Amino acid sequence: MALIKAYRIEGSDLYFEEYLHWTFTPHQTEAVQVWKLKNVDKTDLDKTKLEQLIAYQEDADFETEVVDGRTRLSVFTYFDHSEYFFNCDEVTTSKRPYSIDELSDMLVKSGKTWQDQDNLIFRQRQAIQEVEKFVDKEIDKKNRIIEQLPDTNSNAILKASHQLDILNQFKLLLDREQQRINEQSENSSTNA
Repeated sequence: MALIKAYRIEGSDLYFEEYLHWTFTPHQTEAVQVWKLKNVDKTDLDKTKLEQLIAYQEDADFETEVVDGRTRLSVFTYFDHSEYFFNCDEVTTSKRPYSIDELSDMLVKSGKTWQDQDNLIFRQRQAIQEVEKFVDKEIDKKNRIIEQLPDTNSNAILKASHQLDILNQFKLLLDREQQRINEQSENSSTNA
């Protein structure tokens, strides 16, 4: 079970490239399994069907069997419950490491993912800083109200005290969120 990444048709032969690993492991000597189907029935070379199979980005299960003197490769996909059948003269497989192009694509996608994550972290930090500025100003206002009113039992002081408690609790939540973002940023830069 693995991910089918590509296909190609050469004459009446069909080739599938199956990635055997879900994670980026550039050093794998057996990273891609190539399925070669010799002399495939023309009806099985439907590009729409092949594109649909390649677009399926989850595990697929392969099974070979002999049907009416011909070899049949059956490919089963789980989440969309599809079955693909390819009748041919012979099925062979070989394993190979990732090509330079495949490794380059993986590195580019990985770099883009890290850049997107860094941009998200930057926007989260900016949003939290703006909210913190607002909360700090409101805390300062409530403290001034409490300090300036002489009657400690007045409704204005009680209201300001209650609002100050809520603002301080909210500030603690913002501080925890800022800490979480900082840890996420550290993990991001460590994994890059």
